[in-house]
Amino acid sequence: AYEIPKRDWSSDVCSSDLGIPYLPMSMAKGILPDTHAQSAAAARSYVLPEADVVLLIGARLNWLLSHGKGKTWGGKTAKSWGGQQYIQIDISPIEADSNVPIAAPLVGDVGSCVSALLAGLGSQWQRPPAEWLNAIEERKTKNVAKMAETLAKNPSPMNFHSALAVVRDVMRDKTDTVLVNEGANALDFTRSIVDMYKPRKRLDVGTWGIMGIGMGFSVAAAVETGEQVLAIEGDSAFGFSGMEVETICRYKLPVCIVVMNNNGVYKGTDINQSGGADVAPTVFVKNARYDQMMAAFGGVGVYATTPEQLRLGIDEAFRSRRPAFGVEIGRVRRAGQDLVAAPCLAGWRDDADVMPAFCQGEGDIGVGQQMDLVHGMPRRHMVACRANREDRHTDIGQRHRLAVGAIASLRQVVAEEEAAQRSEEHTSELQSRFGISYAV
Repeated sequence: AYEIPKRDWSSDVCSSDLGIPYLPMSMAKGILPDTHAQSAAAARSYVLPEADVVLLIGARLNWLLSHGKGKTWGGKTAKSWGGQQYIQIDISPIEADSNVPIAAPLVGDVGSCVSALLAGLGSQWQRPPAEWLNAIEERKTKNVAKMAETLAKNPSPMNFHSALAVVRDVMRDKTDTVLVNEGANALDFTRSIVDMYKPRKRLDVGTWGIMGIGMGFSVAAAVETGEQVLAIEGDSAFGFSGMEVETICRYKLPVCIVVMNNNGVYKGTDINQSGGADVAPTVFVKNARYDQMMAAFGGVGVYATTPEQLRLGIDEAFRSRRPAFGVEIGRVRRAGQDLVAAPCLAGWRDDADVMPAFCQGEGDIGVGQQMDLVHGMPRRHMVACRANREDRHTDIGQRHRLAVGAIASLRQVVAEEEAAQRSEEHTSELQSRFGISYAV
C-alpha cells in the first residue's frame, strides 16, 4: 500500500474495462476510494467464501484474512480450506503456500507484477459474470443501508458508531488528513466505518497486530508529511504509549487524538475469575480522564459525550493545528464528578448544568463563583473546582488565588498571554467537557 508506484497500477487493475471487484486491506484503503463502484468492502462476508479465484496483491493470508481458512472462506470447519484458487503477488517467496496452497505465486514488487499481468491480458479478457456482480451489489446496498441506520442513531452516552460517524464525515471533508488507528473494537469499527479517499493516508497495526504504535505513528506522520493527523485510539491501545502526548505538545504537532474510553478492553465489564478483590485484567480505572493528560503538558483536555461536541472539537483542532485530545465512549456519568461546560457563559453558581469537578466531594450541586478579573480577557469567567466554605460554595478569590480545574465555556478557547509574567497570577488547568487540548 505504501509503495510509490511509477504509475497508478491500482486504477488499471480495477478499471471499468476489467470490472474486477476488490477488497482493500486495512492500510490499502484509499489506494482507490472506498466509495469506488467496484469496492466489495461492504459485502466482505459474501465475496470471500463465494469467490472462485482470489488475486492477492501484496496482501497476505495471515490473521487479517483468517489464514485463508475456516468459515470466512467457506470452509466446513475452522481449519478447512474453502477451495479457492489463489494468485499471490508478494516480494517474499516464503509467503507462498504458507497457509493454503497458492496456485500461481508471483514473486516481485507489486508494480512490476501487475504491469506484467496487464500486458498478458491482451484483448481477450472477459468481464466477470453479471450474476456475480449483481449479487455483490445487492448485498452492498443492503449492508450500507443497514449501517447508515445504525450510524444515524444518537445514544447517550455515545457509542462507537455514533462517534465514528463524526470521524467518517471529518475524513470525507478533510481527505488529506492522515488517519492513525489502533485498538480492539476501536480498530475494527473504524476500519469498517471510516472511508478513505487517498492512498498512504491510513496507518494502523497492520500485519503484526501490535498495540502501542499509535502515538509513534502520529508523531512521525505529522513530522514527515506536515499534514493534520487524526489518531483514533482504544483506551487500552493508547495506554501502551500514551505519554508521547508530551512529545506532541513539546513540538506543537498538528495531532488530534480521540480516545474511545469504555473503561477497558472490549466492554471493560469482565469479572475476576479467581474471586479475589482485584478487578479483571481487562478492566481499567473507571471513568479515567485521559483528556487531562494533554492539559498536564500544556494543552486543554477535550471531553466529548455527544457527536456534536466531538465534531466541534475536532474542527477546532484542525483549524488551530495544535495538539488536541479526548472523547469518552460508553462512560457512566455520575452527578458531581463530570466536568460540564455551560452553554454560553461558565461561572454562574445558580446554573444547574454546572457541576463540581476534579475530585470534588459530594455536596450541593451548586458551585461557588470564582471570577478572575485581574488583567482578564473578555469572557474570562471561571468556576473554581474546589470549594473553600462548609456549604461548598467558593468566595470571590483574590488576585493571586489558584484556580484549579476551571471550566471554559463552549466554543471558548482560553489562552494565556504573556505567560512568563503572569504565571503567578494565573496558574490554571483549563478544561472543558467537550474541549480540545491546545499546546500554549
